[in-house]
Amino acid sequence: MKRYSAKLLFQWRSSRSPARKRRLTEERIVTFQARSARSALGKAKRAGREGQTDFEVNGVRVRQEFIGVMELIDVTHFDDGDDAEFREVWYQLVERVQPSGKRGNWIPHESRLEALRAKIPNRKHHLKAW
Repeated sequence: MKRYSAKLLFQWRSSRSPARKRRLTEERIVTFQARSARSALGKAKRAGREGQTDFEVNGVRVRQEFIGVMELIDVTHFDDGDDAEFREVWYQLVERVQPSGKRGNWIPHESRLEALRAKIPNRKHHLKAW
């Protein structure tokens, strides 16, 4: 099995201001094992859905919603032997305008994720047979 890291994007939404355009977002990196890049993408999306939370604070309902996968990278060569299914290794909180409405600005098409990108060999330095 290979080890992958996925950068996930979440947004925070409250019942006090549900139509607010600027929202606090969280970028979170998790690592996990998967058989292939396509399988890793499915696992990353599952981790995002499972990472959603909601709670109430002083009568205000707060929900953390999964927006999408920002990046997916094969990090097998960095594997430290940890067997945890998912491990959060980094996060950052950023305020964004309409994060779910402007999903295309931050969530690339799946074909642009590093682990799924087709590897095209550099033919510039290949020798030609005579």
